[in-house]
Amino acid sequence: MKKIIIFSLFFSNFILCEQITLQNDWIKVLISADKGAIVRSFKYKEWGENEIIDSRFGGLLMDHFWQQTWPGEFLDVPYEFKIITNTPFEGDVVFSKLSTGEWRGNTLPNTKDIFLEKRVILPKNKPYLKTIVSLTNKSNVGKIVGLWEQNIFYLGENPKDNIYLRPSLRGIRIGPGIEDFVKDIAYGWTGVIEPKSKRGMIFLIDYNYLMWLYNCFSANTTEWQYDKIALPVGKVWSTEFYIIPTYGFENFSHATENFITDLSIKKENGFLYITQYFRSSVKDVKNVVVETEFEELRTGRKYKLNEIKFESLGIDIKSKTLKCNIPCDPLIFRIKVNGEYLSSGRFEDYYEYYYGGNYGENLRIDLGNPLYVLPKIEKKKVYLKPDKIEKVNNEFPHVLLLKGLFTDKYRIEEGFFLLSPKTYIKNSYLLLTQFGTQIDYFPPDYGELMSYDFIIFSDIDVYSLGDMATEMIKDYVENGGNLVIFGGPFAYGNGRYKGTRLEEILPIVIGKRFDIKKAKDTRIKTNSKFKIGDIHCFYIHDVKPKKGSKILFTCDGNPFIIMGKFGNGNVICFTGTPMGESKKEGFWEWNNWVKLLFEIFKEAQK
Repeated sequence: MKKIIIFSLFFSNFILCEQITLQNDWIKVLISADKGAIVRSFKYKEWGENEIIDSRFGGLLMDHFWQQTWPGEFLDVPYEFKIITNTPFEGDVVFSKLSTGEWRGNTLPNTKDIFLEKRVILPKNKPYLKTIVSLTNKSNVGKIVGLWEQNIFYLGENPKDNIYLRPSLRGIRIGPGIEDFVKDIAYGWTGVIEPKSKRGMIFLIDYNYLMWLYNCFSANTTEWQYDKIALPVGKVWSTEFYIIPTYGFENFSHATENFITDLSIKKENGFLYITQYFRSSVKDVKNVVVETEFEELRTGRKYKLNEIKFESLGIDIKSKTLKCNIPCDPLIFRIKVNGEYLSSGRFEDYYEYYYGGNYGENLRIDLGNPLYVLPKIEKKKVYLKPDKIEKVNNEFPHVLLLKGLFTDKYRIEEGFFLLSPKTYIKNSYLLLTQFGTQIDYFPPDYGELMSYDFIIFSDIDVYSLGDMATEMIKDYVENGGNLVIFGGPFAYGNGRYKGTRLEEILPIVIGKRFDIKKAKDTRIKTNSKFKIGDIHCFYIHDVKPKKGSKILFTCDGNPFIIMGKFGNGNVICFTGTPMGESKKEGFWEWNNWVKLLFEIFKEAQK
């Protein structure tokens, strides 16, 4: 470790900084321990010079919680550190900081007393930097928090020459451009290229916890946000990512721990030339076989090309070119790569790559929807949970009410106050934020979650909850809780429930994405002991009942109110919506609607 004097243009004074240098045969980095543990200088043997922006906030490995918008509390503050290994050939340092939750004059409870530990590893004779970030809940209550990693740098002489590559379900999204956020992430990487000097940087990130990719193009940032994490008391969540400098690529089409590749396509003399460039990544591999197929998206014709083989992959880029007759654009390439690890074992990776050619952007003629959507890879998460999950019994009902559109029309609170005038209702509101739709409150731990007798979704989409909350809700119902869902434009199909943990526990089968239909026969009919008057539903979600569910009311051949069991709890779905006008009486206008809610809630409590 050494101390050096640096000059700050922002404060016009001298600052004493603790700088830690890590180096091996390929990379040399300088980390400011008391300025946010940020990598201020990054040198790669193949580049031969410093590539990090020379400014107060320039550098790599900036830590944030995304509940604290920029700048967060970790930026430019001292970190504790412990050097594990530091020689001229390898380095390993652990930096740490306990969060205060203080941000812009306020204390955010969910970001307080979280111990952030950042381990930076420069392995011996390896051309990458590995980082492991761990979050430990040091408080006596559960927390819900989202990690955000930021890097500010550019490659080459001119920052305007940098190209940003982000893999989405629509293909590689290229910046600069109007799309700063990429939310439909296809794979766990993001990259920066400076085509003139052929310098590049790949960031490998754990796809399973990755929420969004982001670039502020004017500031030359490369960033990503992780899904919200539930941290029970004393529990630890960890993630790791790699920073891999490259030299020689003009583009990236895919990256994994096994390889980095560029798929280059050119048309010449009546032929399509497909060149695939490969180099090693984190792991050492050999006997690599590349199988390539592509499909004409407008005709459905498919082509299979000859296999490409590489005896081994290293730092030097290897390439092979195939050719075929020029097909009809656009194309989707399907690439399967398999091989062996030098140590032992085999690997197989697969990716898809959209090529627009003369067709251009991946859009249908409506200019609103993609012509082709890449298959979405299922995330494999490990959720942190308490050792025991138990339902808490209350003297009078406790309700968590997630309020979306049309909540007031449903008159949900009135129904609960009929059940008990002492009902406790905790309101949470749907908000539109820079991170999309979010609910402004969700229980940070299972203790509070299991204290509610009912959780109510009033036209709430699943993205506003996140994977963590839907997993907790599944556990809540399974262990005796009652979930009630009311319909609307952001529920069920358009709420993107399909394919999530939430869908598993529902008593209904969700069909198409936009599932609200105009009812032909608007009258609501009873299938149960509950009596109703001449009431109507004009727009209803087009869903089907699951086997074993209990249909209480129907409308236009669809279940209108349906109940199902999951574990020890209940799920009740109201599939009608308080939408539309008519001379007929809408169900929400009916004098006894609140009384019917009371009866349904009472039934769930039995």
